[in-house]
Amino acid sequence: ELEIAQHYLASGEYLWNSGMFCFSATGFLDALEQHQPKMAELAQRCFEKTISDDYAVELDAKTFSQMPGISIDYAVMEKTDQAAVITGNFGWNDIGSWKAISEIGDSDQRGNMVSGDAILVDTRDTYVQAGNRLIATIGVNNLLIIDSDDALLISDRERSQDVKTVVEQLRELRHASLDFEQRQQGDWGERSPLFHNDHVRIEQVTLHSGFELAAPLERSGQTTWLILNGRGELVLGAEHINLAENQVISAAPDVQWHIRNDHNQDMILIEIQQ
Repeated sequence: ELEIAQHYLASGEYLWNSGMFCFSATGFLDALEQHQPKMAELAQRCFEKTISDDYAVELDAKTFSQMPGISIDYAVMEKTDQAAVITGNFGWNDIGSWKAISEIGDSDQRGNMVSGDAILVDTRDTYVQAGNRLIATIGVNNLLIIDSDDALLISDRERSQDVKTVVEQLRELRHASLDFEQRQQGDWGERSPLFHNDHVRIEQVTLHSGFELAAPLERSGQTTWLILNGRGELVLGAEHINLAENQVISAAPDVQWHIRNDHNQDMILIEIQQ
């Protein structure tokens, strides 16, 4: 294989595939129907069952899970005769791993890069991404340390691609973290999961000034809010209710609701979905 690669390089007749493609949606769907008809059918069914509102698009999990794990290269681009390759000379970093992320910023004199709150003592060539707590390192080097709400990853910097092995083991164990949605952020604010089981889901929601929350399109239980900070208005069916700190209020499953923040400070609340 090494000799073949050296021959390709020396001949000057081959280009490196950067994995960037330009096509119209119609052109790609036509190619998908031709070369991967089953995937095209599943994609159409998944789209038809899509639930969306002003804040998110939710794909149908059952249909999407039936999609085969295949790249666009193998599925379409290596089969189509409607493609052309052009030469380009530009910088590119395919940010497909934590190691790649650690290389796109500015490092300190010891080769360390930090995002968030961290203290590094006698540490070299290490990338730290802190979550909601302080991370401290002493006498380590060449590590990736990634802290999130529900997991902490510590890896040799050269083995970041092996994260997939951890995910495979989590799937084998049917670990609860795979079903626990992570923090959602947007112009409207932030939604952070705190706890969930088969009967209840608890989240902390920050709603920025001028934005609103709306009832999800599909829900089956009661929703309760505890207002921690700020003020707002709850539109509960035809009723308009002013919200203030320390207030607790609920919405029945069959009642449409909106929470609006018309004030000049963030509104922070705990949302309990049952």
